[in-house]
Amino acid sequence: MMNQLDTLNCLIVEDELICSTHLSNYCEKVGGLNVVDTTDDPVRAQRVCAENDIDILFLDIHLPEINGFEFLSTLKCKPKVIVTTSDENCAIDAFDNNASDFLLKPIKYSRFIMAINKIREDRIEELPKEKRDHFYVKLDGRLVRINHDSLLVIEARGDYIYLKTEEKNYLVHSTLKAIQSKLPDEKFLKVHRSYIINRDKIVDIEDNSILIHQNVVPISRSNKEFVMSTLNVL
Repeated sequence: MMNQLDTLNCLIVEDELICSTHLSNYCEKVGGLNVVDTTDDPVRAQRVCAENDIDILFLDIHLPEINGFEFLSTLKCKPKVIVTTSDENCAIDAFDNNASDFLLKPIKYSRFIMAINKIREDRIEELPKEKRDHFYVKLDGRLVRINHDSLLVIEARGDYIYLKTEEKNYLVHSTLKAIQSKLPDEKFLKVHRSYIINRDKIVDIEDNSILIHQNVVPISRSNKEFVMSTLNVL
């Protein structure tokens, strides 16, 4: 089971030195990935998995003395698996063995990033909604973390949403409905067809508007009664 920290523990099981070196460098470059060990020895890899919470397993299929899928079946822990191989015919077998992704050697950094991004997104989706404290948005081919506590206002702008945080603002291709599905209901309120606010950031409410820090947000008539009922008003 994946740990709840931002840093993901990785184990590289790979018999090609140049590939394991590239994977280690990629992990260091992208950040948030801690390489616990790199080995081509299945016995050692089993011991590392038993003694550590491994989140991501980079697994070569053609290992000395054992097939990668056979090795995978011996593990009691179930990390996310990214298969690494020079044999493109292994792709179907990889996904049949519940691999999260399949990287064909020589592994490109851009393709590596896509695999890690997918695992990070899946990791958040696996958490119960009420336990999530952040989400990621895609910007310029990378994932940017948005912490719930820093998020002030979400505004719909056509095919985009505008995220206003305490640090900076982001324009993301998405919908208000999609972003609302990722947010805990007890913290975020839809106050207008075009606005969602962080209830903890409310400064004051006057007539049909709410002040969130320095942002004045309208409250629709249809939403006002519900919004007021959720607030702790004396």
